[in-house]
Amino acid sequence: MDSCTSDNFKVFIWYEEIVLAVLLPTDINFGNLVKYVWRKLNINDANAILLSYNIGETKTTLHNDGDVDVFKTLALKTPFHVQTLVVDHASHTPVVNLVQQTQLRLINVNCLPLPPPSPTFHYNEKKGGMKVNDMFEDKETCIYDISFKCLQEKYQFYVTSSSTTRYNVKCRQAECNWHINCRRVGVTDRFKVSSINDKHLCSKIVFNPNHRNAYAKTLARIISPKLADPTRVYRPKDIVHDLNLDMNIDVSYKRAWRGRHLALESNQGYPKASFGQLALYCHNLKLANRETVTHIETDEASRFKNLFIGFGVAPLIIIDAAHLKGLYQGTNIVAVGMDGNNQILPIATGVAQSETAESWISFMRKLKECIGDVPNLAIISDRHYGITAACNAVFPNAFHGYCCRHLMLNTKMHSDTLKYSPDDDLSEWATAKVNARMAKSANWKVMGIDKDRVYEVRDTKKHHIVDLEQGECTGRQWQLSGIPCGHVCAVGRFAGLTSVKKLAKDWFYNTTLKGTYKDIIYPLKDVTLWDTPDDIQIVSRPLATKRAAGRPKKRNRIPSQGEVPTRMSCGRCGGPGHNRLTCNAILVKEKVCYKRPASKGPAGPSKKARVMEGSSNQNNSNADEAPNSSQPEEQSNSSQPDIHLLSDFATPADFLQ
Repeated sequence: MDSCTSDNFKVFIWYEEIVLAVLLPTDINFGNLVKYVWRKLNINDANAILLSYNIGETKTTLHNDGDVDVFKTLALKTPFHVQTLVVDHASHTPVVNLVQQTQLRLINVNCLPLPPPSPTFHYNEKKGGMKVNDMFEDKETCIYDISFKCLQEKYQFYVTSSSTTRYNVKCRQAECNWHINCRRVGVTDRFKVSSINDKHLCSKIVFNPNHRNAYAKTLARIISPKLADPTRVYRPKDIVHDLNLDMNIDVSYKRAWRGRHLALESNQGYPKASFGQLALYCHNLKLANRETVTHIETDEASRFKNLFIGFGVAPLIIIDAAHLKGLYQGTNIVAVGMDGNNQILPIATGVAQSETAESWISFMRKLKECIGDVPNLAIISDRHYGITAACNAVFPNAFHGYCCRHLMLNTKMHSDTLKYSPDDDLSEWATAKVNARMAKSANWKVMGIDKDRVYEVRDTKKHHIVDLEQGECTGRQWQLSGIPCGHVCAVGRFAGLTSVKKLAKDWFYNTTLKGTYKDIIYPLKDVTLWDTPDDIQIVSRPLATKRAAGRPKKRNRIPSQGEVPTRMSCGRCGGPGHNRLTCNAILVKEKVCYKRPASKGPAGPSKKARVMEGSSNQNNSNADEAPNSSQPEEQSNSSQPDIHLLSDFATPADFLQ
């Protein structure tokens, strides 16, 4: 074996899973290097190969003798670091002048250090990946699968062509031949892979962490399972953090917010479609829960005004309203009951356009149709003027009290404490009260007046008469609270009763507490299994909303030095200067969309610019047309765009699919 000399330089040749340590002569050129690699690796001359190496994290490809000279210079300048020559298949063979082959000498392996780890360059060829004739349900699923594949593999692509019948993508790097072409199958909505090259010739080190193919719709499908629980608070900054940890990609806050918005719409439905399904939902809710009462109030044009859904009744009713923050806003009106354990019982709920006296009166009238005239009815609410007017008009004989705080936010359920409690025993709170009174009355003196019925009890200060048969004590604590007072506990000990807990009122027993919640509000089946009657009520979405109550925020803040103001636009009304959370605009007009012209031409202004231009032309039409008032009306209308309402393209049947 020959030893290492100054006429040679050390090189590792890496091909697939093979690593060879060789000595190359310093006078080798590109043609001899290619022929040597062919012979050393037993590669057929007809197969094209690609030679490359890495400088730090940059990939460099060999194409001619000049590239080989640079490679040799780097290898000779760093004798303690052996360069690695990467060999891979290529789509073409570089045009080279194959000179006379130089006699290459064999190497002495003892002169070389251990092989380095595998270089970062590689191509992707996953088992079980995409292949020709793979099917997708529709084009949206096709786009998602391709985008998710590239997010996992840390590559990026751009769309070469996209239409209703095809979807073609290619790797973003120009030297890479990776591509996927998909076509629609016949007249169906399904797509299939018509051709694919799943081998990347580019390196992952070129990857930009801010992935260009992390579309909002793709993110929506990724995070949709995490938003299935409606009680979970999943903020956009949490989405950005999770995507960075799970998939090692960075997305902007705006894109994460958009993906979360689409995921919520996918899980909970679309606001516009909900009005079309409202009557069908109420019909099936009454089929699942026979005693449920529903009512939808609309105007003359069948547009939504108020909704009422009643589940049950209790003598104590707490009513309140909360503002909705959706596209059409509105107010959620609710009526609940509370038991002795401060737990909430749902009674009725509804939706109105705003919290007014009219909406409260309509809600209370429907509530009265369900419960009738209840004696000793008590209504607790806040001091809204509409609630006071509704109570005086609908329930004039009921007690109307005001709460100091929002009772619904101050109650907390502890139903787990009843799981292992005996049904014939008092609740945990009542048991503690009785035990404390038993200990307090241990030394009180008891005298029997009427055997097994009337007793006199002397405590440290006064004396009282206890009548067990009538359930009365002159101290009146037993009658008012329902729990045996200290005098009754002393009588029970004197009379030899096994337990004075049986003298408590029925509503303190676990059986009564559990029986309060025995009724079930059954959920509905999937929307595709709903019963659809022929005479279903038609409900359309409301056109306008009332401006929210309260004083607008002050915007007289003094800007900081050098601060550049940013212009924001609302996602609800499209107006500038605010967002959808602070939007108080009244939606009195339909949103419009412009029909795309049939013939293709040069790129014109954007859709938003066309809308603004159209509105400005309409405002100035009187001034412009005054000199030419004799022109026919058809000529002035010919330049206007063809406008269609969005409601023309969407029907309730489309949303139920």
